[in-house]
Amino acid sequence: MSAFYERDGDTFVPSELTRGPWDPGAQHAGPPSALLGRAVEAGGTLIGRITIEVLRPVPLAPLTVASRVVRPGRNVELLEATMAEPGEDARPIARAVAWRLRIDDSVAALDSGPPPPGPDAGAERPFFPTGEDVGYHTATSGSSSTRSPTSARTASGCRRASCTTRPAGWAAPPRRCSSAGAE
Repeated sequence: MSAFYERDGDTFVPSELTRGPWDPGAQHAGPPSALLGRAVEAGGTLIGRITIEVLRPVPLAPLTVASRVVRPGRNVELLEATMAEPGEDARPIARAVAWRLRIDDSVAALDSGPPPPGPDAGAERPFFPTGEDVGYHTATSGSSSTRSPTSARTASGCRRASCTTRPAGWAAPPRRCSSAGAE
């Protein structure tokens, strides 16, 4: 399989590429975060802030994702997305809360300063040994800047998926950013 998930009706079936390093039966938080990010997106908007809470281990099992508008608005909306195993009595596994902003091309954008360093600015950083032959560690590659323990400069890093992060039609920036997760 060359994707983290395959869609089957209303469920997302994970591949073994989502397997995390801590438990062979659980996913790394990056791919589920990407599913939650997908659930709060809409055309003509951007996500200004997203918070993802992993409430318990994400099983290597089919998942459902539902979203709702918590606070509607013409320019700004607050949304929530919840991930669970299929079924009526399923407990939430993870949730996202996001502020979705309407894009208005007539408003001047603030200068955000220089972009952060890209992946070529750092040194190759392999994933730590996990004890598994296939998992998230084999589906991503990464680099990070080096910094001295006495340096005040913030370290930066980048992980990128070497497989497709989604079924056909997915490609928005929040999913690309959130698919890496934390290591």
